[in-house]
Amino acid sequence: MIGKELKITTNQLTYGEDDQNIKAYACFKYKSNHYILFKKPNDANLSYGSSHIDKDKAVIIDLKHQEDELFISLIDLIINKQELKEYEIISLDKVSKCEIIGSNSLEVPLDKITLLEDLTIPKKVVFQEKTVKKSKVKPIIISLFLLILIGASFFLYYNRQLIFGKPKTLLCVIAKETDLNASVDEHIYFTFTYSQKIDYANVVTSYVFKDEQSYTNFKNMGLYYKYMKQGDTYNLEDENLTYKTFSNLDISSIKGYDYIEVMNLYLKKEYICEEGT
Repeated sequence: MIGKELKITTNQLTYGEDDQNIKAYACFKYKSNHYILFKKPNDANLSYGSSHIDKDKAVIIDLKHQEDELFISLIDLIINKQELKEYEIISLDKVSKCEIIGSNSLEVPLDKITLLEDLTIPKKVVFQEKTVKKSKVKPIIISLFLLILIGASFFLYYNRQLIFGKPKTLLCVIAKETDLNASVDEHIYFTFTYSQKIDYANVVTSYVFKDEQSYTNFKNMGLYYKYMKQGDTYNLEDENLTYKTFSNLDISSIKGYDYIEVMNLYLKKEYICEEGT
């Protein structure tokens, strides 16, 4: 199973209620971009967006351009049980909650949604008490053994660090110069594989304005698009006078680097680096 339910912790656009979950069907990387396919509570349609994994939380942001065909193709491959060759699935093992900043809507027939959910979201096991005759003892013992075996398999799959060790993360931060009346910090979140080789990296750049007038002019004049690269997403936090961009770092030049090599490289670039949790 590649999906799971995630608890909504913050959703300023739609929800304000407690204890609501989304059904995250798949989180994946496609051509260096990170995406997530999910279903909101009480919504007949599916939703999708750009995903940024921050420790145990998935931050979901809407895409500037609709990419329905990318997700429809993924759904068809899953329900037809075909190999996901072009989609690199990102594990949600350590993710338990999400923050929905924005999302895109996707209309999919109900029968496909039902089948997609059956194939991606683990089901809760319900035990029913039954009256057992003596002649049924052996089949029950076998069933219990198989249940324990399946449970152990799931446990080891979702706790692979017990076998391979916990994969490391690295956070590198640097202050950037800008022509805006703001301070700029760039945070790069590196994620490594179980063998401690670099897997992918996300960049969050924060522009914290020094006064409300500068922030309001920047927002109302739409100047934030000048500070985005193709493929980036953004978020405006009015209460903090902050503009953030989210992007995926091209790691092709450092593919195969291990944790120490990446840290030393960015320390030479005058970043401040520390191990993530």
